[in-house]
Amino acid sequence: MIEEGTTPAETQEDVVVFAIVTTVDGTVAVEGIKNVMIDGGPGIKVLRGVAAHIWPVDYMRNEVVRQALERDDWDYLWFIDDDIIPPLGTIQRLVEAGKDIIAAPYHALQWASEGVPRLSWAVTQRNDDGSPKKVSLGEELTQVHGCGMGCTLIHRPVFESIKSPWFEYKTDYTTIPYERQGEDFDFCNKARDAGFEVWCDPSVVCGHSKLIDLKVVATLVSLQLKAQSDSYEERIVELEAKVNA
Repeated sequence: MIEEGTTPAETQEDVVVFAIVTTVDGTVAVEGIKNVMIDGGPGIKVLRGVAAHIWPVDYMRNEVVRQALERDDWDYLWFIDDDIIPPLGTIQRLVEAGKDIIAAPYHALQWASEGVPRLSWAVTQRNDDGSPKKVSLGEELTQVHGCGMGCTLIHRPVFESIKSPWFEYKTDYTTIPYERQGEDFDFCNKARDAGFEVWCDPSVVCGHSKLIDLKVVATLVSLQLKAQSDSYEERIVELEAKVNA
């Protein structure tokens, strides 16, 4: 922010360089790109960044970081996938949070072992013993175990503290079925090992544009309605038990 008695030219700006990452299905969320191009706001300068159009995605992200580190004119790297739609003001919120790694959350479509689709947040949380924890996002900044890179701001020192490759897509072939870890959560693990924290700002939930069969949407709606119905029936049983006690 601009201090009293200073001019914008004299004010130290946080410089953000952003990288558009092309997704596997080639979908481009035009609104998301347009929102990114808007000025960062007071005290924030947004630069058109680097881009790499190679595959797989971990190679792409590593190439983005490599290109970015060749320049010395930025403080933060903002990864944004081309199918993510960030709300206006996202970059201001993320920079002002003052975190080394902070994500704007979005939903991801996953498939359960039974072939049933479900929506989940693209962040993970852990209990004190390290076991997976159901993700619960309120309205305040939340520390998380890991996050997707669809809309994530990362402070330059994080990359300078981790050896290349920063991102690796990993598969454990010793398990059945194979266990896979995305390049984004691999990066989060490396960053935490280096002493950095991963955060999420639920006040800037992003859209996530996907080409999807309406049959999948119908299944998701049906499952949600069933879950609500089951919850209602359970509540009725509890109330009846109290009345009859």
